[in-house]
Amino acid sequence: GFVPDYDLDADTNDEDPIENVAELWMNGLRFDVDPNSVPYDLVEVAAAQTMLDYSVDEDEFAKEEEEIENGMLTPLVARTIADRATEAAVNLVIETEEGDSEEDVWDKAEFVQAASLANRLRWSQHEVLMKFAKNLRELCNPEPEEED
Repeated sequence: GFVPDYDLDADTNDEDPIENVAELWMNGLRFDVDPNSVPYDLVEVAAAQTMLDYSVDEDEFAKEEEEIENGMLTPLVARTIADRATEAAVNLVIETEEGDSEEDVWDKAEFVQAASLANRLRWSQHEVLMKFAKNLRELCNPEPEEED
């Protein structure tokens, strides 16, 4: 198999194929995400989750309630998605695959190569999800522009 290297500086637009994609599960549904876009279906699922989440600040929810009910990407919904993406990214690097427990498998080149590729894929997915979450958090809390 082939695992492409994650390119942190890759710019994407609608004309170029997206190379840095990760899978994100939320409420039992799978979404393909990249650092620069949020699938509309994911926004709808996250909006529903946000409305059901009792830990959300009531005042903040009241400000965005109409937009959330319409499935819009509000700062509150973006934070919900970013939190889930961060959780998934962390799980990718701390959880390991349950493999063959025999110690002699590490003597086999094909096992070492397969394990290496699996680790590279997990790391690539981790990087995509972390960049995705970072971009969503920046959307929630944009830094003020500096004036000259």
